[in-house]
Amino acid sequence: MIVFPKEEPVIENLNSFYLDGPKLLEHYQGQLDSGAIHFKSAVAEGAVFFDKDGLLEGVYESRQEKIMGKEAVERLIRSTASDNYTIGVFKIAADEIYFWTGILGAKRVYEDLSAEFTDLDGLIRKMALEKLSGYIEIALNQAGEAGLIFFRNGLILGGAYSRKNSRLDRSRESRDAIIQKAKEKGGVFHVSKISAVKPEAGDKAPDIQGQNILGSMEELLVVFEKLMDRKKSTKGNFGTLLGRKLIDLAETYPFLDPFAGEFAYSGNRIHFGGNASEGKVAEGLLAALSSLAEENGVQAEFRSSMDGWFKKHGRSLIMPGVNP
Repeated sequence: MIVFPKEEPVIENLNSFYLDGPKLLEHYQGQLDSGAIHFKSAVAEGAVFFDKDGLLEGVYESRQEKIMGKEAVERLIRSTASDNYTIGVFKIAADEIYFWTGILGAKRVYEDLSAEFTDLDGLIRKMALEKLSGYIEIALNQAGEAGLIFFRNGLILGGAYSRKNSRLDRSRESRDAIIQKAKEKGGVFHVSKISAVKPEAGDKAPDIQGQNILGSMEELLVVFEKLMDRKKSTKGNFGTLLGRKLIDLAETYPFLDPFAGEFAYSGNRIHFGGNASEGKVAEGLLAALSSLAEENGVQAEFRSSMDGWFKKHGRSLIMPGVNP
């Protein structure tokens, strides 16, 4: 099952057999600031997420496999005629798009919690208290009803309930109704979350002082993006990977959290409207890039890129403990 934000569709029930997949993506990317296209057939399901600057993420799932990133998008486009998908197009608010792409990689942290021993109200309060991002899956006994409740930084974003065709429902009444049914009928709950990883103190990047720091960081981001694009095993494009990593680091660098609306990187440009210094922004970005380089096995290439970057910007970037 692909967890997907089915709000009111822009258009739905399209038959993929009669559509040109690439042109469909191009059309709605131009029409919507950000959104997703959902593919569903008898044998597979998938989704493509995008914003005005390009594709953010793709996912393809069948009984045999689940793949993400560019490969998933290519698989969906390649199989539009043979798998005969029913297609729906959904608009997603720009400040929520990274949450939904992050949800695709959410990890289950609690499983098979029985309503007999677990109070759903208490579980919801725990998610809020710990400021978690993720969702609670609810499967009710007897009633044959299921639901999802979504959280973003501890705040309830909405729910999706089987009795309402799994549309995203932001009403308090629907949420209260399934909580009450869980108390009456019983059931089981599973909790999945988007991981928040706080870097170790020894991994913290040194503070950066100087002028035109963000301009220099733009140049480094462009170099790193090209490096990641050449890495064929990378799952997801650079914008998605960077967004997820900034979510991971949000506890230490809250001003870089995509949900905060202060920082954005698109079209090879950094846009920052927060109060943090440019040095702190650069510190957080360097921590994110270092972590991404390690996770994707490109540490050597990244160090080489950093050497060239320091040689060019050594006069304007003073980094304690590092000899450019």
